[in-house]
Amino acid sequence: PTRDPVPDSLLPSPFEKGLQEVLKVAMMVKSVNFTYGIQERTMLPGFRPTPFILGMDSTFTAPGWNFLLGDQSDDIKQQAVANGWLVISPILTQPFIQARTENLTFRGIVEPFPDFRINLNADRRRTDGFQEIFRYDTASGQFASLTPSRTGNYSISLITVRTAFGTFDTETGASTVFNQMSNNREIYRQRLQSESNNEGEFRTNSQDVLINSFLAAVVDLDPNTTEIRNFPSIPLPNWRVDYSGLSKMEGIKEVFSSFTISHGYTSTFTVGNYTNSLNYSENLSLSVPIQQFNVPTEVDDQGRFLPQYILDQVVVSEKFSPLIGINFRTKNKLTFKIDYKRQRDIALNIANSQVTDLFSQDVSMDIGFIKSGLRLPVRWQGAPVVLENDVNFRMGFTLRDSQTVQRKFDEDPLVTAGMLNFQTRPTITYSVNQKLQILTYFEHSRNIPRTNQSFPRRTTAFGVQLRLSLAQ
Repeated sequence: PTRDPVPDSLLPSPFEKGLQEVLKVAMMVKSVNFTYGIQERTMLPGFRPTPFILGMDSTFTAPGWNFLLGDQSDDIKQQAVANGWLVISPILTQPFIQARTENLTFRGIVEPFPDFRINLNADRRRTDGFQEIFRYDTASGQFASLTPSRTGNYSISLITVRTAFGTFDTETGASTVFNQMSNNREIYRQRLQSESNNEGEFRTNSQDVLINSFLAAVVDLDPNTTEIRNFPSIPLPNWRVDYSGLSKMEGIKEVFSSFTISHGYTSTFTVGNYTNSLNYSENLSLSVPIQQFNVPTEVDDQGRFLPQYILDQVVVSEKFSPLIGINFRTKNKLTFKIDYKRQRDIALNIANSQVTDLFSQDVSMDIGFIKSGLRLPVRWQGAPVVLENDVNFRMGFTLRDSQTVQRKFDEDPLVTAGMLNFQTRPTITYSVNQKLQILTYFEHSRNIPRTNQSFPRRTTAFGVQLRLSLAQ
């Protein structure tokens, strides 16, 4: 017999369907943590009022309730001048200092289905410092700011996975990322030139051109449409994925007590240090976000635009830790772990327009086996010797390949360092009792250099260790 069709009135509406999908996604999210923290510090030399109660003076006016409650704006200088709180001294040399540390952190755990866990994390860290000599100027009869400067560092999480597996020739050092960066320079030079209304010239090796070309190439962005900025502002999530459900499947759970597959990814953009150009003394306050890009207005004696902030070096560090990892333990106490890891650090040196690539990959494997009641091939008083406690056998292997390449525009890449390393580490551990443990080990390492600046090297170590625990 045929089943009668379900009346339309009983079918879920589009809103109900959408709500069901939203609830499914919401049930996957196990935890979300968002943290935004700011630490600020201000030091104003020459401040005359004496603290009385709660940091305020006896008149409860200085340094003001706003400052007492955490306001760290640079307006405190002018407020102090207007209220006569500062000493009138033209020889004051102690600087006015402000410092600010800002941390933005996101953490999340998502489980699309049982035993499949995704850990997400995103970070942005910014440290800024501002200082100047702020004192009375006898010539003008007013307080004046002298030699203002701003310094700091910056880091933010990125996703650069789209270029992680680009061509990197281990023999010649050729790189598709560097080639793309070289091609991006002319595009960004033209874009920056068109945005400037001042007399001056951007060149292909100008700081703002290099940094934006570098970021677009590493992240794989369109240089024609991507917003121009030296400091990315939105942190992107990195992740770690673990799946441990295989040990619950039929045909597998009878053999394995645990079986986990792992994958991890992190990528970070870092500005190790920046400082303002001496040609710019305006808008250096810490209240102005460093992420805000300002088109340069000052030029050098050759007519080239000077950036507002001078960056020594920017680095993108990417790690697959691991790209793929397998870790299992069998019912008969055999353990096995293998990880394949990749890492690349790409550093752009602004001063000499040079890119340094550090690329490494390694495979590590660890095999272990626990044997109970091991019978030794010796006899004691005519009887075979049997070890009462567990004996732990382990064998570790690591194969690591690393290479450092320096790149300059219009020049061939130069391999400056690199090593092919192979390590073996077998160990045998026996616990005589809860306090005494005997360990025998053998370690062998072989290094094969990629350049003629160093020599092949082999090292071997072996021995026996007695570990005695005195803890109760």
